[in-house]
Amino acid sequence: MNPITVRRCLVLSVSVGLVLAVSACGKKETSTETPKPAVAAKQGQAPAAAAASTTATVAISAVDLGNAVGPDQTISEPNSTFAPGDTVYVAVTTNTSDNAATVPGKLAVRFVGPGKKVVHEETKDESFSGTSVMDFSLHDSKGLAPGRYQAEVSLNGGEAQIREFDVH
Repeated sequence: MNPITVRRCLVLSVSVGLVLAVSACGKKETSTETPKPAVAAKQGQAPAAAAASTTATVAISAVDLGNAVGPDQTISEPNSTFAPGDTVYVAVTTNTSDNAATVPGKLAVRFVGPGKKVVHEETKDESFSGTSVMDFSLHDSKGLAPGRYQAEVSLNGGEAQIREFDVH
């Protein structure tokens, strides 16, 4: 074999070997699994907040009505029948799937009175962690109109949990 041909084969072999070595070093494994979006992102929250809660979720575990709340925001006097001058309290208990995680969200209560008229709405932005209780209230200084009412409680705009009560 001609010395120039040998040299060309050698240079070509070394070049191919270097290209293969360099491309193998930079190879990254790719996953075919699509990451699941965070619950918060589905609910219209900021991407940074959603990224912090990619695995933990929050859910409503109880909705209670009453005439009074204790220092821990739980209902201390449960009731579903109220006088027009009473304050109606709704205590909403939430739980996160991971007690160590903080999950941002919005908890809302809409009070619907007689004739399906919305009489009061309230929303609270919260960073949920573990078990927590938040209270909401309905009061009218002129007195609530007699009739059947509903407290519609929702988390992050999801399906509402409804509690009915009467004012006599």
